[in-house]
Amino acid sequence: MMLRRTRPFRASLACVALAMGAASFGGTLQAGDRRLDGSGTLHWVTVETYQHPFVSFESDALVHHAQASDGALSQNWIPGTDDPYDDRSPRLVIDPVTDRPIVVWVRDEGAGADLYLTRLAGDAWSAPRRLLSTTADESAPGVSVTRDRIHVHWYQDDGSGTEFHRAIFARRNAMLAHGPERIHVEDAPLVSDKGGGPGAPSAPSDLTYEGGIEPGESGRIFIWGIRDEPVPVGYVLGFMPAEDATAPSDLSARELGGRMVLSYRSGSSLFYTIEEDTGWTETRRLELGGEFDAAEARREIERSLMRREFVQGSE
Repeated sequence: MMLRRTRPFRASLACVALAMGAASFGGTLQAGDRRLDGSGTLHWVTVETYQHPFVSFESDALVHHAQASDGALSQNWIPGTDDPYDDRSPRLVIDPVTDRPIVVWVRDEGAGADLYLTRLAGDAWSAPRRLLSTTADESAPGVSVTRDRIHVHWYQDDGSGTEFHRAIFARRNAMLAHGPERIHVEDAPLVSDKGGGPGAPSAPSDLTYEGGIEPGESGRIFIWGIRDEPVPVGYVLGFMPAEDATAPSDLSARELGGRMVLSYRSGSSLFYTIEEDTGWTETRRLELGGEFDAAEARREIERSLMRREFVQGSE
């Protein structure tokens, strides 16, 4: 068993106006986590340094940003994170039933890092709920939501190495429905950045896909298929990142224009590969800049594939 680390609060003599209610925020944004709800409001969460106005401490806390369709911007601490403990790695999704944000993140209260969840109901955030508490540290979570389930995956360090794990929770009350379980990536076929032939298994069309980037120098990317039913993961496939892609992030694996597309960001570029009938293509690259961000690049890939599908269908 790995002993969970403890750490002291980070002391600070400063008393800052942020905690009193005014200021602008510019902290760390989890790449790709800007989400638009049905009303046209854009939501995202950043990690900010919280300094209490009366007590001498500072910590990493979460701030929710919301930009309404008329451009009006609001910024508020997420309650329960504005305290002496560190909160990091937030991931935000929109609940497809309530059309409101759900945030999953890592919280360290001194005895180790655990996964927490909160959701916006009306104008108020729910009290942070601990999803899991294990003898290992959880990190780098990912989350997706369906009509009935919340799917969460993360890295877990049990002292013998970092591994991918996942669990399924009920959408309504975040109660554990399946897992946690390890995702076995060690035996998964590996697609080169030069592409992969028919030896790589085809991605089933009846699955939803999640993925993670292996920590360390390899940066290998893995995707796996999930269902709402409490069944083990059966489809896992690995990819080598492009040689000039350092620290890949903002990973996406989904169908675009009738084809499975894996894409990820590195620096100012979006890298992607497409599953064709003969296998995965060589990794391609799009340069980002200005209004041409990762989301727009993915839309352009989808438009291109849809045009190709239309031309082929009309021949």
